[in-house]
Amino acid sequence: MEEARFKLLTEYLPIIRRLSNGEQVGSANLVPWTKPGGGPRMLIGAWGSGPWVLRAAREYDGWLASAHYTRGVNGLADGIKRFRDGGGKRAVLANVRFDLSAPRRALTADGPFELMCGPQEASDRLNQAAELGFDDCLLAKPVGQTDDDVLQIRSIYPG
Repeated sequence: MEEARFKLLTEYLPIIRRLSNGEQVGSANLVPWTKPGGGPRMLIGAWGSGPWVLRAAREYDGWLASAHYTRGVNGLADGIKRFRDGGGKRAVLANVRFDLSAPRRALTADGPFELMCGPQEASDRLNQAAELGFDDCLLAKPVGQTDDDVLQIRSIYPG
C-alpha cells in the first residue's frame, strides 16, 4: 500500500508543479493563476532517513520534518544533515507540541521534540532546533490550550 502511494506521489507531484506554474497539462489548467512561473512553494514531508528527504532537497522547495515522529534530537540532526548535504534550502520542524504549564518532559534520545516545559526551557529548545538547522517550527496546539497560550509561546520564540 505504501509503495503505491509513493508511486502516485512520484508521478503526480511534477504535474502539480507544472499546473502551479501556469502550464496546461492535458485539459487541466489553473488559469488564471496570479503569478505564473512561481506557483506555491512545495515542501515535502518525509522521514529524515528515507529517499524523500533528498528529493525534497533536490527537486522541491523544502522539507517538513516531524518533531513528533522522528526519533529524538539525533534523528532530527541526521535528517537535517542529509537535507542540507543534498542542497536543501528550507527546513521546517512540524508537529511541535507545546504546553508551557505542563509538567516538564525531558527530550530523550528516541522521543518526540516538544515544548512540554517552562517558557525559558521552551526558548532554549527552539534555539536548539534553529542550531540544528531548521528555519521554522510549526507548532501543534494541544486541545485545551488557549489563544493566550499561543501568544505566550510566540513571545518566547527566538526568531
